[in-house]
Amino acid sequence: MSMGEAERVTPAAVLSVSEVHDALGQALAVAGLERLWVTGVVNGLRRGRRSTSWGLVEYEPDATTVRAMLSIGAFNAQMAQLDATLAATEVELCDGIEVALWGRLDPNPSYGRLRLLAEGVDPRATVGAAVLARERLVAELEMSGELVAQRCLALPDVIRRVGLISSASAAGRSDVFE
Repeated sequence: MSMGEAERVTPAAVLSVSEVHDALGQALAVAGLERLWVTGVVNGLRRGRRSTSWGLVEYEPDATTVRAMLSIGAFNAQMAQLDATLAATEVELCDGIEVALWGRLDPNPSYGRLRLLAEGVDPRATVGAAVLARERLVAELEMSGELVAQRCLALPDVIRRVGLISSASAAGRSDVFE
């Protein structure tokens, strides 16, 4: 908008920040977008004392260029439910995993950005994406020869140490330590 156009704006057309957020909330309600499913790739997961936040990213077909991003938040009670749902399918919420989330779009004026407050997760979408990612990794390891090289390693008759690489909340870790 040029300076001349800005001067022609009437004071009635000027909104406060809270009025903009109220209008956005009303527009979401009219459009039927208050609660919805959204799918994307987890990016920047940060677990805090009271809540967890991350971005949900959609990539361009080149799989590296970000097409769109939505801020996601989950309070501890909802996060515990999300984690439990995913743990039942042996999947952990982490950066890089594709998820389908159910929640409420929140144009919270004190937060300052539109975000989705996550209330549920569809593990079928997550598990399917994880299976595809595993298949791609195995194919890559086979093509590079690393998988064959690993198979050729001789194991000792008596195994004295086993290493486990895992996050503290992974389902596989609890299988080993219980």
